[in-house]
Amino acid sequence: MWFAPLFRGQTWRELWVAIRRLRRDARARAFVLRFLALVAAAVYSAVLVLSFAASFFHEKAVIAVSSIIFICLLSVFVVHRWNDRREARASPPVVSAAVQREMHREAFLLAILLNRAGSERMMEKELPPGVEVVTRRHQREQLVRFGLWDDLASPLRDLLLLPNGHWSDEQKSTAESCWEFFIVLRWVMRLDDSLRSLDRTPSYDLVKTRDIIGRYEVLKPGDTLAPWDLRPVRDEAYLHFGRLWTEAVARGLVAKGVEPDHREEAIRAKGEIDADGASNDLLIDAQTVSELSDSSLWFLLRAAIRRWEIVNFLIPWLSEDQPDDQLRLFWSKVLSA
Repeated sequence: MWFAPLFRGQTWRELWVAIRRLRRDARARAFVLRFLALVAAAVYSAVLVLSFAASFFHEKAVIAVSSIIFICLLSVFVVHRWNDRREARASPPVVSAAVQREMHREAFLLAILLNRAGSERMMEKELPPGVEVVTRRHQREQLVRFGLWDDLASPLRDLLLLPNGHWSDEQKSTAESCWEFFIVLRWVMRLDDSLRSLDRTPSYDLVKTRDIIGRYEVLKPGDTLAPWDLRPVRDEAYLHFGRLWTEAVARGLVAKGVEPDHREEAIRAKGEIDADGASNDLLIDAQTVSELSDSSLWFLLRAAIRRWEIVNFLIPWLSEDQPDDQLRLFWSKVLSA
């Protein structure tokens, strides 16, 4: 239906961003004008229908007709979405049961890692008297109970064996860089309906890690996304990574491994983007990449790299029959880099 965008959360998020950028971005002004035209058309159509109904019915009947129309429209969207999800879950699984079981296991291990990193961050603050942190002991007990402790990758085991509150800042930051691995796995496993777009600043929630830890025993092979569902996400991640990397190299934030001619090319590309104005640059929330602070740029660049790495790995891997430990080897190498 032509008015369907009005019922999408993404449309309203984009409208809020556009309103904040009205003065300096032609794209934002064009989007707001299109949105207002759509709203005007929807209001005009509703008024036209109600006026037509009023010419044939009494006032109470018009109110009843209006309510019925609203309920019908709402029902159409709810039923349509429910049917899409039901059909997706009813279709034969494209991904083998062995691959799905490995995804469950690695998502659980990532949840353990990220939960411990969150505990380490919490311990940076002064704890109330008498509070004992038992994260290390509790996690080891869980891993032993599920038979996973002896098979842990060495870098992960070494981290988890450190006493509570003894992770370095570098170890915390490295572990937290695995958030994108975790949320992509949750999305592929259909535990989340959608995956955050990279044009929004990441916001990670330990509730999602505790959810995986709490339900690990009951996770069963069944429904998951197919490899081809991930290709648009890989393309988006590559686009964001390329733009953010160019900006970081041009600002001198990345020095190691960058050849002088590559740096000159990045500076030239950044100059061309800046000369074109804000209307042609990539948007992250309400800021263009050029407007980002150095710390925000670095944070977003790392998220884009991790997103691209995991999705690019998963696309061929999801077609395997017997995956062995490839996924664990893939993500745990980040901890020893």
